[in-house]
Amino acid sequence: MLRLFIVSLSSLALLVMLQHAEASGTASGTLISNVATITYSIDQVAQDPITSGAATFLVDNMVNLTVAETSGTFTTVGVASGTVDVITTFTVTNNGNTLQDYVLTVGQGENGQSLFGKTDNFDVIGCNSVVESGTNPGYQPLEDTATFIDELAPDITKTVYVLCSMPSNQVNDDVSIVSLLATTHTGGLAGTMGLLSSADTDADVADEVQVVFIDASAGDPQADNTARNGQHSSRDGYWYTQTACNNLNTVAGAQDLQPGVSIASGPENDTTTILSTISGLIGTDTETYKDDQGDGEEGSAKESYSITYNQDLSGAEIVWDGAPDNYITEPSYLLVKGGEQDPSWYLFDISSWDGMATISLSGFWPGKGSISHISIFNAQACDGFLPRSIKYDWADPDNNPATFSEAYANDGSIPFVSTLTIRNDTFTGANGEALSGGVVSNVPPGLTAVLTKTGDTTATLSLTGNATAHANANDIANLTVSLSDATFTLGNAASVTGAFKNDIVVDFIDWPVLDLIPTIIHIQYPSSCGKGRNKKDCELVPGSILTYQIEMPVTDDIEGLIITNPIATNMTYVSDSIFVNGVAKTDAIDSDSAEFSNNTVIVIAGIITATTTFSFTFQATIN
Repeated sequence: MLRLFIVSLSSLALLVMLQHAEASGTASGTLISNVATITYSIDQVAQDPITSGAATFLVDNMVNLTVAETSGTFTTVGVASGTVDVITTFTVTNNGNTLQDYVLTVGQGENGQSLFGKTDNFDVIGCNSVVESGTNPGYQPLEDTATFIDELAPDITKTVYVLCSMPSNQVNDDVSIVSLLATTHTGGLAGTMGLLSSADTDADVADEVQVVFIDASAGDPQADNTARNGQHSSRDGYWYTQTACNNLNTVAGAQDLQPGVSIASGPENDTTTILSTISGLIGTDTETYKDDQGDGEEGSAKESYSITYNQDLSGAEIVWDGAPDNYITEPSYLLVKGGEQDPSWYLFDISSWDGMATISLSGFWPGKGSISHISIFNAQACDGFLPRSIKYDWADPDNNPATFSEAYANDGSIPFVSTLTIRNDTFTGANGEALSGGVVSNVPPGLTAVLTKTGDTTATLSLTGNATAHANANDIANLTVSLSDATFTLGNAASVTGAFKNDIVVDFIDWPVLDLIPTIIHIQYPSSCGKGRNKKDCELVPGSILTYQIEMPVTDDIEGLIITNPIATNMTYVSDSIFVNGVAKTDAIDSDSAEFSNNTVIVIAGIITATTTFSFTFQATIN
């Protein structure tokens, strides 16, 4: 006999963390309540509703923070040593949902560690950190004096300056790596450092606000590199170079330049050809000032300098006009070009010039030619080349940025795609084709890794197919991307940070099932709750994605089964998360038997045969 069932489910009490988002969301201590109610009819006769007890909980204190360096490259210092209080800049962000204090600790790199394509080989001295007050931007010695971050609200970022002094007798290209570590302490009392925060280790208590650490590993060898410990850190450092990009040069007095002290010269006469010839030296440095003898000045500094040539045009003087704060502060090279001579041009290293002293030129082609133009280049990178690196961005924003997670359908597929972006270089090959020289290894059986060039500076990494084994025991943490010299326009993959990455995680879902109402409603625990991890991995915090699973064992043929579920208060439905009997459905009102409308999940089961189990899942996020 066919029986007509109409089933309504409201506010299911299925409260388990899948993964967390970065934003703070609902404040700790907020009360959320869920009740499951099922109403139905048999042969069009209404039956008594089935109602679960109220499931209430308080939102926990989600401890999550991020420390980040801000420049993407080293702070550069001139080879002249002994500079004090040289600044590197970091930010500390409270990604949690509770007011917090943070203790700041500066760490030293270990000899041999690498960052930004260079290797640590010395330690800076006298390091300390101070917090920007916010009164005026930039480091202000009289204002920025706080040594810890006090009462940082959720989703707020503070700037921290690390100040270190440079030891004597360092040489060009020496590198010192430093790190900033922030450790969470309890907030609540302005002006006073709170107690060190510690995560609750007991089982979850619904009516208590417990402390849950969800911070990510920092990937920083100097600091505690453990995830979920209430700490985070980032690295930056100092690089000795003859062209100190972030510091004014200090050599005063006239600069006397003659052909004999040039660092390069050549027979080329065409300006474009000359620039191409010297590109290996000047790299990305810009032409800030240019004077075409007899034909005017160009460049951003043209109003700050004037040139006077001697009678036979074999020499000249470059004079600053004396305007305060209006001079070249990061000079790198000076080019003198002549006429039809060999050499036709000379290049000089002027990285020690202070931008204000007069530059005197003499002895250029006397009696045989003349200076035709003079160019001054401004440093954009301390060695003429910007550091190259690859950033991996992940389509699944709630994941650790080195994780591919299995689809919620638990079918061994990986729906997420990583975007690789190269800084200060370009990828070779044609867009839409396989990325040249790229190899991906340690790929789980059944999946195929695909590296595709999508633009001059972008490529994607995806895993297609379905893993043949996809339980928790089959997780891996060493999916490896190896890019070769052939991948990059500038070659030399060894100098590209991220060209070799061997710590990508493939995380498979293996959901044990816990009944809330036997045989009707199940709680699906995700992989983050299992595998022997601390129970705090399953705490309820803002950003947690809860998986609702409804299973209906059918003991008789039924027809006209409709299931509706309004999304509970303080929850947000996850778009396109409906699966019916393991098959994905769209949110649109169409013919696929499921829809999301008026903040309600609606599933139209139709005719179901006895002795089968009808099930569907969807997801919602705690706001």
